[in-house]
Amino acid sequence: YRPQGLPQSITYRPQGLPQSITYRPQGLPQSITYRPQGLPQSITYRPQGLPQSITYRPQGLPQSITYRPQGLPQSITYRPQGLPQSITYRPQGLPQSITYRPQGLPQSITYRPQGLPQSITYRPQGLPQSITYRPQGLPQSITYRPQGLPQSFMYQPPGLPQRFMYRPQGLPQSFMYRPQGLPQSITYRPQGLPQSVTYRPQGLPQSVTYRPQGLPQSFMYRPQGLPQSFMYQPQGLPQSITYRPQGLPQSFMYRPQGLPQSVTYRPQGLPQSFMYRPQGLPQSFMYRPQALPQ
Repeated sequence: YRPQGLPQSITYRPQGLPQSITYRPQGLPQSITYRPQGLPQSITYRPQGLPQSITYRPQGLPQSITYRPQGLPQSITYRPQGLPQSITYRPQGLPQSITYRPQGLPQSITYRPQGLPQSITYRPQGLPQSITYRPQGLPQSITYRPQGLPQSFMYQPPGLPQRFMYRPQGLPQSFMYRPQGLPQSITYRPQGLPQSVTYRPQGLPQSVTYRPQGLPQSFMYRPQGLPQSFMYQPQGLPQSITYRPQGLPQSFMYRPQGLPQSVTYRPQGLPQSFMYRPQGLPQSFMYRPQALPQ
């Protein structure tokens, strides 16, 4: 066609399959081409029918896509078997870039100016390997072991917490924090059982300990998370409890089989004292100033 019934031209091959399409002055698109067997080969356009260009491989699978002035994205590439290979963009279709491995699994992702995150990496079998970020997509960084289990996290300036550590089999090993994601620290034994907890400046309690089989061993606290202290026997039964400055009662004692042995109190949690026999029965009570009996 043209003068001015527009499109100009579409051509076909002798066997009736399409060969090419172009247009412009101004019926827009310009051009699409086809391979001899009728499969698409390339598409471009612009002045201003936008996209420019997509290409295809001989078997019809996509090979590459770019665009810009201003049909945005620029570019995506594909491998011979049709799997994605890379994607970038920017001026300002944002993300820039993602890459893939030959079998189609992700390999890396970065971004910034300002499509945020920057970067994630993956291992050859597709499992995550590392993540960092900041300026200001927050967290910075997490690492993983070869089998995909977490190894460590850190963060801070404000993505807060800083540091979690994990053992090779994925069990937690330790957490810490402070400036000012608070608590500092919790530790675990190799089989995943808790070992100790402390805190203060001012995430309060300080400290709790556990025995190797996971049973509690001792608690303390004060400045001013109050109680101070509890002790436990190796089999997990209570051994002693005291308190004061000013979480009151002070103290209880227990026998090895967990039965009470003695209780006292005063300044001024009142009663003072009870005694018990080895089989747990009461033996004596006293009191006064001024909870009477004595």
